Amino acid sequence: TLNTIVTTGTNIKWDDNSTSGNILPLSTPLINGQTYYATQTLNGCESPTRLSITVTLISTLPANNYTELLCDDLNDGTETVDLSSYNSNLISNTTDYSFTYFNSFSGAEKEILISKINKLLNHKLGIGENKIFVRINSNTSCYAVTEIKLTLFSKPVINIQDIVPICENNSIRIDAGDGFDSYLWSNGATTQSITVENPGEFSVTVTDTYNTLSCSSTKNFLVKKSNKAIISTIETKDWTDNENVITVLATGDGDYEYSIDGVNYQTSNQFTGIISGKYNVLVRDKNGCGTATNEVYLLMFPRFFTPNGDGYNDIWKINFSDKEIYLTAKIFDRFGKIIKILNSNADSWDGTYDGMELFATDYWFVVTRADGKEYRGHFSLKR
Repeated sequence: TLNTIVTTGTNIKWDDNSTSGNILPLSTPLINGQTYYATQTLNGCESPTRLSITVTLISTLPANNYTELLCDDLNDGTETVDLSSYNSNLISNTTDYSFTYFNSFSGAEKEILISKINKLLNHKLGIGENKIFVRINSNTSCYAVTEIKLTLFSKPVINIQDIVPICENNSIRIDAGDGFDSYLWSNGATTQSITVENPGEFSVTVTDTYNTLSCSSTKNFLVKKSNKAIISTIETKDWTDNENVITVLATGDGDYEYSIDGVNYQTSNQFTGIISGKYNVLVRDKNGCGTATNEVYLLMFPRFFTPNGDGYNDIWKINFSDKEIYLTAKIFDRFGKIIKILNSNADSWDGTYDGMELFATDYWFVVTRADGKEYRGHFSLKR
């Protein structure tokens, strides 16, 4: 109605004509496109000219919905946006309006507080469609509810390891995965996979396209040479029943794992808490570039023997000494006299000296290995 028009002054009258016509009551309904004329009476004098006011009625504000496609930059399933940054996409001349954001259309229409979005600067989006409803209020009773639809897409996931091993004198096929729209490798290839023959630094960029949006991921990786190990040294700590140690020292460009039974492998090159005996040491390249093997013997000695001719424990020798080249063992009586020298050719002692049986008592020994290391101990002769 005419009363809706905000005016400043006293004794305002409205007419339907610029010069003559009829005075209109304030309850007169406004008609779209109609011009109305106003005068003011001040100190008994009415203004000689009439101010013309043309009315335009609109059903809502000139606002628009907005749609945008986004890539998930961190590929973590969420993206943070500033909702207020989209105001200029909804309506022009944003300074003339106020904006409030809701998670439902009815919430925006009815300004429901529980539906209102308060964190505008760091609003989190999830993968897929995200709809935000914006109520735009003007300085009149007119308002509009618009929709911001933000669709978030995941970036391609490239399943290539940071370090890709290549066996010496061999080649490897590296695959970036299928189903993507385009590929670009650092060597210029645009195929899904490439074949690499030499070590070096490489990268691949994979792209998925959604309408006008392209989401890309880049993977940098190193192709590193791998090869069969060389077992340089096997260190042992033996002479115990079940607390022996084997330490394997290997060289090479591979990524190795170790075993002493050919079945169970471990990343550590040291084996502890093992019994004496023969072991087949294996060093295997995890990338399938070969396995190095060697034998090792953990020595131990009988703590007693009974040379009585019954076929059991009739001789004394260092267990597995016949497998270790250049090993010698000297046996002494309690006075330090050398009774017997055992060499690595499977020598043993039968408890005699110059063809005569010696007394049942304790005897001492010194074992000297090929590397010069010595081990000293004692055992009993029982009859």
